[in-house]
Amino acid sequence: MPKSMAAPVKSPAKGELARAAGGRDITVGFVDQLLRQPHDPILQARGFDLAVYDDLLRDDQVHSTFQQRRLAVVSREWQGEPASSSRADKRAAEFLKEQLQELRFDDLTDKMLYGMFYGWAVAECIWARDGAQVVAEDIKVRRRDRFRWDRDGALRLILPGRPEGEVMPPAKFWTFSAGGSTDDEPYGLGLGHFLYWPVFFKRHDIKFWLVFLEKFGTPTVVGTHPSGASEKEIDTLLRAASAAATDAAITIPEGMALELMEATRGGSATHETMLDAMNEAIAKIVLSQTMTTDDGSSLSQALVHETVRDEVVKADADLVCFSFTRQVATWLTAWNFPGAATPTVWRRMESEPDLKELAERDELLARVGWVPSQKRMGEVYGDGYERASQNSAPESRITPGGMPGPQEDERQPAALAERDGRDSIDELADQLADDDWEPLMAPVVEQLERLIGDEDDLAAIRARVPELVGRIDMNRLAERLARGRFAARLAGDADAPIDG
Repeated sequence: MPKSMAAPVKSPAKGELARAAGGRDITVGFVDQLLRQPHDPILQARGFDLAVYDDLLRDDQVHSTFQQRRLAVVSREWQGEPASSSRADKRAAEFLKEQLQELRFDDLTDKMLYGMFYGWAVAECIWARDGAQVVAEDIKVRRRDRFRWDRDGALRLILPGRPEGEVMPPAKFWTFSAGGSTDDEPYGLGLGHFLYWPVFFKRHDIKFWLVFLEKFGTPTVVGTHPSGASEKEIDTLLRAASAAATDAAITIPEGMALELMEATRGGSATHETMLDAMNEAIAKIVLSQTMTTDDGSSLSQALVHETVRDEVVKADADLVCFSFTRQVATWLTAWNFPGAATPTVWRRMESEPDLKELAERDELLARVGWVPSQKRMGEVYGDGYERASQNSAPESRITPGGMPGPQEDERQPAALAERDGRDSIDELADQLADDDWEPLMAPVVEQLERLIGDEDDLAAIRARVPELVGRIDMNRLAERLARGRFAARLAGDADAPIDG
């Protein structure tokens, strides 16, 4: 069992902060100078209170779109590849794969992706010893508002009564930031910053929409009383007006009246239009498009929008994987495999190919004589396939490319069987080409090649060609040609239409 390692936390030396403050007690102003402040104006106005962004995640459109963005990353398979083919690099890669499986890397990635929403993420690495190796016993994603960066770039843990925090040790926390325009912004600028106002307007729009619907669903009751009515009479009329909204029958004093005042409005603007506009704005902020969450106008446009979303998702995957490789994977490799290069962690974001389209393409290539290799078959279609042959599949016809063709019905005559687009002349030409012509032509070809290699004068070569051709056994050549001519004539007769 791994033995947990207690990572020491170095606290500031006694009196260090007091000396930095000129011997005075630490004040809020000094803490603000010691710690970096976020550039996000919304967080600045709220004293670094991330609860304002926590509340945004309760919105239905924010939850749906951000969930789509996160799951599009974690649904892809992760890979751990060695930096080279050396033995040490391969061992380091295998070790890292085992660590990722133990750490439930998909769940860890999903939590770290909230750093895209808030602007940064912090995860604590809990190291342990397993024999001679240092392993990651666990990696826990922590609340980011518990940590701050100081002016020197060190990460500090904020503790009760210690607003300046304590400096965290190196190689202890996995962090990254997103959305910042410079490296001087360790807090980044997350999606929450851009979603704040669309969600704000959307919620107020819904609130006023409900009031609007209430006005139309239940008109306001208006009571009319004589000008000289007493306070008691007015109070009686008011109670009657209130009861009119719920009771089936009421009574009012003589001389008073009740009537309904219905809400009226004009123009084409509606609360629903505002709601749709804000939902579209939220989808654009989170996914950079709208048609994977809302209705689109056409399939082609939806495919374009999906491509845009996939680019955003791939960038998220690259950021998380790169930061993990740069930090956690680098630390583990340096401790356990000194001298080995850090393995690369990444996710395969490309969509799986359409096997039907690939099969149709291979079939077209087979018709012109090209077939995939066994290695290519395994890469594209997987294992479990063997190349068909005439002996293993006598009921199938093999095309020139080596792909199995349509099966012929053996109960029908060959002349009536379905053809694959090739006539008898094509098949006859293939048969003649397969005949063994080498013994007949090899001596002449060898002498002609030797002549071309030894002789530089083209005229001399041309003069000797008739002599070399004359050495061909004409009797055997005539016999071959006659046999082919006879076979072609029979083939032509077999294909000729039958009169009568």
